[in-house]
Amino acid sequence: MFHVKTVTLQTMGCPQCGGGRDRPGQSYCRECHNAYRREHRPSYGELSERDRLRARCRAYTGTLIKRGHLTRGLCEGCEGPDAQAHHEDYTKPREVAWLCRACHMARHGRSPRPPEPAGMTLADVIARHSDEPSA
Repeated sequence: MFHVKTVTLQTMGCPQCGGGRDRPGQSYCRECHNAYRREHRPSYGELSERDRLRARCRAYTGTLIKRGHLTRGLCEGCEGPDAQAHHEDYTKPREVAWLCRACHMARHGRSPRPPEPAGMTLADVIARHSDEPSA
């Protein structure tokens, strides 16, 4: 005879207020999340002119994607999926370079450095994203 043991999993609540989690996959409830964002995120009026331009460009690019006027492509650096929009000029939200996170960070000169995709070395990926042509 087999004995089957029934286990009940108890989900933890919001660590801030102890209430229920109303946002699947998130730690904090919506109310605590919103309160944190209001306290720590600067309002649009507090942003510098450059940051306002960046925010408008990202928002408009998101709208273009939702309306089907822009299609998210593969990474232009390593041809990987999950590409992010990269803008060289924030006044041109329709001119987008699609880059995976690693290639996007390499384009900005920040880590993490891109992994070595199949058929490309790390130097190839970095050279592809640099402004100077490779030798």
